[in-house]
Amino acid sequence: MFRRTKFVQGMQIEREQQRAEALLRNTLPASVVERLKDGESRIVDSFDEVTVLFGDLVDFTRLAGRLSPRELVELLNELYSEFDVLAERHGLEKIKTVGDAYMVVGGVPLPRSDHAQAVAQMALEMLAVVSRLRRQWPDLQIRIGIHSGPVVGGVIGTHKLSYDVWGDTVNIASRLQQEGVPGSIHVSVRTRALLAQQFDFRSRGNTNLKGKGPMPTYTLRYRPPARARARLSGSDLTTADSTPGRSRSRRAPDAPRPIRYRWCRTRSAGGTGAGRSSPG
Repeated sequence: MFRRTKFVQGMQIEREQQRAEALLRNTLPASVVERLKDGESRIVDSFDEVTVLFGDLVDFTRLAGRLSPRELVELLNELYSEFDVLAERHGLEKIKTVGDAYMVVGGVPLPRSDHAQAVAQMALEMLAVVSRLRRQWPDLQIRIGIHSGPVVGGVIGTHKLSYDVWGDTVNIASRLQQEGVPGSIHVSVRTRALLAQQFDFRSRGNTNLKGKGPMPTYTLRYRPPARARARLSGSDLTTADSTPGRSRSRRAPDAPRPIRYRWCRTRSAGGTGAGRSSPG
């Protein structure tokens, strides 16, 4: 009887530990949870380069005033739940939501070389989510800002633990979002340099960022098809058409001119017929 009671108690303790760990993994990155379990008391990391994204709803106060409390929570829950799915799909780390702002980072807590590409692709998909939800909430709009650079990451707090990142990279990404255009993705020169061969951009000239002054910035527009991306990377003699949704080719200046033949109708004693003339 004593052994059976001890076994049941052991099972209950194990279930409670599993529940506690599941809640912790819902709050912190899985790799950070493992480090805490291994005995690390202070999680502090330095990252040479990551990509930070801020998304913020446009005129949120006015939008909230038009919705009932239940409708407002339903909207935010549906929107940010879909963003969470995108972040998980692309292997990115959701840092936090502050009011109507959403923050996600690529390259933390585990470094990855394609952090900018993953964040850019998520940003485009975020715009698609908002566009779809506008059918139900027509006033819904979002601004997105992205910047790449170094950050410091770590776990703070004792009762409600959270993983966060800090640094000038975070500040610039936030400023880019604030100075962005509704329904667009505003990126820095650094992020554009990391993505130039995979995505299409439009220059916005110099943008005055609070605390930073004028900085050259770009609007990330779309991701061309694979063949067009290959041309942008210089692996083909042709260059990509800049029209969204099209991958028409143009002959590069140094490419050899193709031979063209002229087809003409000829007349002979036996009648008329078609023939191919010499190269034109």
